[in-house]
Amino acid sequence: MASAAVNSDGGDAGDEEEESETGFRCRAVASDVPKLLQKLYEDRHLTGELHFVREDNGSEVDVAHLAVLQLQSPVLKAMLRSDMQEAKTHCVQVQTEFADVWPNIIRFWYGLPVHVSSFETAVTLRRVAQYYESDELKAITVDLLMAARPSAARMALVAESLSFEAEFADRAWSYLEAHPRELFASSAWPRLSEATVAELLRRDGVRCREPGLLRALARWARARRDNTPETGASGDGSRPGVVVLPEALLQLVRFENMSPSELRSAAKPVLPAERYIELLEEVSGATPSRQKRSVRERPMRPFRCNVCGIEVFVTTESGVPGDAAGDGGIVTADGGPLPECRRYHPGFTWNALACADHKGKCSTCKRCNSARWTCCQMAEGSIGCRRRPHEWHEVGGAQRWWDTAVSSKRPRLSK
Repeated sequence: MASAAVNSDGGDAGDEEEESETGFRCRAVASDVPKLLQKLYEDRHLTGELHFVREDNGSEVDVAHLAVLQLQSPVLKAMLRSDMQEAKTHCVQVQTEFADVWPNIIRFWYGLPVHVSSFETAVTLRRVAQYYESDELKAITVDLLMAARPSAARMALVAESLSFEAEFADRAWSYLEAHPRELFASSAWPRLSEATVAELLRRDGVRCREPGLLRALARWARARRDNTPETGASGDGSRPGVVVLPEALLQLVRFENMSPSELRSAAKPVLPAERYIELLEEVSGATPSRQKRSVRERPMRPFRCNVCGIEVFVTTESGVPGDAAGDGGIVTADGGPLPECRRYHPGFTWNALACADHKGKCSTCKRCNSARWTCCQMAEGSIGCRRRPHEWHEVGGAQRWWDTAVSSKRPRLSK
């Protein structure tokens, strides 16, 4: 009885011949899920079960399928499987601040590309991702925000809207502390909430003196329609044209660190007469100060090194620059760390291997060109082995422009 031929893998040899004769080739196949999702997205208004409406006026924002939403958002999944009203009516209210970007959210959840046209849109998408626990949307928006160039307006938006993101919030406040004047001049400053303004005034690292902060606070109050009533003369000592500033914010302004001239120029136009007189007596020393808080920004005095020529600004209490790299009281012109001064060799050069045949004058003999420093045995053309300390001198010390208040009065013309 003849036995059938067997392949090494246990199959019959005849099977391989039959497959080769039919010309069939095995290959992997899969469903085109992205195409199906795109088809679902296009037909969502006809077949979608869940409707999204605005929270403020109830108008419809978009429609989506339950299966897609439950796959993308654990919050919506739990909501639609509970006894909540949304599960019964299949209608979900969208927050007013999310309504404008909600069509993009639905499009993203269906796997379709979304164009993020502005930094503000990216911030709103990040808030949506946090609220609805959409991890994929969160990762993408984090990358978008991290890649954006920082500015005062953008960092103010991050500080106010993304306080739940600790890393973003810390970076935003660090930038705002270093660039307060940019913030005050931006269009974002009048739109900030009172809580955000209060947080800025509480910080010790804000690089702005109290007169500048008070003027910016007055502009913020004027720009807010709900805080811009002008009071006339009344029993509380108010003067016509005085802007009403929130008392909670005034308590955060460190009036005790102002000079009488600064108080007169910055506080007199925005404070009631009685409050201004009380503060003027305090800063003049007529009455004891009720509290003493640290100075936010001390005057910076310019210094230049006589050796390397680097220019720095000193913000220490003593006004004398130190010599340690990274000194906290020294600010370089470019904002970077304090570089080292020039290095030098304290010894002298000598050649112990001088060639007697050439008397040290041969240009090609290695022994004639092997001079070393006695201090460190390094080659003659090497960098110094010791660091020379900075030798500072004050630039324009006689003028003392950092202590002179800038006057806004025009000079009187002679007749």
